[in-house]
Amino acid sequence: MNDKPFFDTNVILYAFSQDDARGQVAETLLAAGGALSVQVLNEFVAVARRKLDKSWEEVRRALDILRIFCPEPVPLTVGTHERAVHIAERYGSLLSGYKVNRFNWLGSSNRSS
Repeated sequence: MNDKPFFDTNVILYAFSQDDARGQVAETLLAAGGALSVQVLNEFVAVARRKLDKSWEEVRRALDILRIFCPEPVPLTVGTHERAVHIAERYGSLLSGYKVNRFNWLGSSNRSS
């Protein structure tokens, strides 16, 4: 398993939300570095624009910061999807790219197993 933590969309959103108490913890986690996926980046942009009402300039600035601490986003490929479906068939749960690519996951509930 890769030792780098994998950040889900919620952690990224907390880090860039001024009025969320979880923001400081999320910022500290991000500053230590880790991984995220292209899917997480897409979800961040969508939520930041629609729900947080961030400008494109703010979104781009946040993406630039994310690329410093998480420089190699994990791609979501058809192969990753197929492996996740195979695991779901076998174990009854569809896993996303973070588990299929074997990262330690840091999400809003910190499910790392």
